[in-house]
Amino acid sequence: MSLAELLKYELMDNGFHVSYFKIGGKAFQKLKTSPPDAIVLDILLEEGEMDGWTFLRELKGSADLNEIPVFVSTALDEWEKGISLGAKDYLVKPY
Repeated sequence: MSLAELLKYELMDNGFHVSYFKIGGKAFQKLKTSPPDAIVLDILLEEGEMDGWTFLRELKGSADLNEIPVFVSTALDEWEKGISLGAKDYLVKPY
């Protein structure tokens, strides 16, 4: 969460409205009612039914949401997988 907080404040300081979630399912539900301009996604979401890979697959499989650009920010060095699933860019922590 500390990196999420840093990103949140950096983006807010640059004029962006930011919401963040620890649980993929809750984030996905919010997207349906209020789609964002872009998403910064950590693959290692809090334990639950939806990890980052599942979130990315479902997002890119949704006709209403698949155009939202996703920037992966994770400790997992799986760039090819992220790009193949539709991520716009893939950043490996720490950066």
